Amino acid sequence: MHATDKCLDMTGASTANGMQAELYTWNGTNAQLWSITPIGNGYYKIIQVNSGKRADFNTKYNCF
Repeated sequence: MHATDKCLDMTGASTANGMQAELYTWNGTNAQLWSITPIGNGYYKIIQVNSGKRADFNTKYNCF
């Protein structure tokens, strides 16, 4: 997501389980890169590039 100068970013570039994502100023780091893959029936798998963890948007934007 990139609106104005903000994008989805892993707080502190963390690679730990359960870390929260945030909207942060675009800086082009791997903490702001996400792989989005369709998995069928309108669902997508979202993987944070820096950590390789999947996003779980049912638990307040955490990555596991």
